[in-house]
Amino acid sequence: MTNGRRTLGLALCASLMLAGLAVPTVADPWNTQELRPLRATSFELGSQRVLAFFVPAEGQCKVTLMIADARDDAAPKPGSRLSLRIEPGRSATFDGRDGQSLRLACRAEASGLLTSRIKTLAASANDE
Repeated sequence: MTNGRRTLGLALCASLMLAGLAVPTVADPWNTQELRPLRATSFELGSQRVLAFFVPAEGQCKVTLMIADARDDAAPKPGSRLSLRIEPGRSATFDGRDGQSLRLACRAEASGLLTSRIKTLAASANDE
């Protein structure tokens, strides 16, 4: 196993453990949640599981997403990591595979990160 894959695997395992520390602020998982710095939350986006957390950096929200296939067995496959910076008052959207997305909005002074799962619809040839 290469060092890169080993690091990714360890990061994914650590992120899944952190997911247990996340406490949703609302009962309906499709509603908006507000994250505080270094507090993680996880989302099921169809066939994917996404763990999100952020830290304030240079006046922006430095967001990290850990993305993996949602699986029922105990041996997770290596996933992907996405890092991005969002300016306060701005947002970014991560589109999942199955018509669901995760919207991330940075609060004023990078004091919080609003996360919302949203359903997205793709047009098909039959929709004309």
